[in-house]
Amino acid sequence: LRREIEATGGRHLERIRQIETAETEIETLDRDIQRVEIRFRRKEISAEARRRLLDEYNRIKNRAENTIAEALLRLREEIR
Repeated sequence: LRREIEATGGRHLERIRQIETAETEIETLDRDIQRVEIRFRRKEISAEARRRLLDEYNRIKNRAENTIAEALLRLREEIR
């Protein structure tokens, strides 16, 4: 599918890059969230620090998820 999209032009390829970048960011954030939970359980960070970090990571994750949704929507519109 990627080769077919690449053949249609750079506009579609840029959407694919946006999706891939956002997916990578989400994977990294999921690992970061797991590390925060582990550090909290080990009492390495306070509940307040945990909350702040999780809020920040979830805000960034939501932005990445929105990027994916928007890129998919644009791809659908462009391919039609």
